[in-house]
Amino acid sequence: EKISDEDMLAEGITPVRINEVSAANSIYINDQYKKNDWVELYNTTDEDIDIKGMEIILFTDKSKQAKRHEYQVPSDNVTLNTIIPAHGYKVIWCDQLDIIGADIHTGFKLESKGGDVIIITENYKDTLTYEQHLGTQTYGRYPDGSNDVYVMNIPTIEKTNKLGSYDTYYVKPVVPTPEPDAIQNYTKEGGITIAYVDGAAHIKSED
Repeated sequence: EKISDEDMLAEGITPVRINEVSAANSIYINDQYKKNDWVELYNTTDEDIDIKGMEIILFTDKSKQAKRHEYQVPSDNVTLNTIIPAHGYKVIWCDQLDIIGADIHTGFKLESKGGDVIIITENYKDTLTYEQHLGTQTYGRYPDGSNDVYVMNIPTIEKTNKLGSYDTYYVKPVVPTPEPDAIQNYTKEGGITIAYVDGAAHIKSED
């Protein structure tokens, strides 16, 4: 049963959603005959949507080295196909390749170890988090455009996502936020006190 646009927004279902992510693609070939990373967008509405000007961002925070990559879909390239049909799909190739036809290619590749893919428009934004996966797997929403994300063993580029018997439901790990002045670790040996307080290490000698 179809729900209203207001109810969709209340559930976090935006007009365009990041529907599937492949950061290790070993199956699908792009318009330049390469098996590269890709992100699939899904139009949850009954109208065509033009994604000109949309920002696509990759944020990674692995091994305490935060990285942020940004790309904006060109508004002045007449060869690009930037329309997502109603309840249709659009693949964004994340491979640092030049645009030579109608397909969109970002200026960055996806991080194989995982990250957050984010899209931003003037009216909304959407995020899909993924972890490291095989070249025959993706992280995708099921049903299309919903909030539930699975590790999928049947990649379905520009098609309805399929849920297999071996697919697993993905829950994004919650990293606890420490209290600003809390002591996180404490050791005392031989008259030396070591404390980790508010993001800094404090070392004090009784002498």
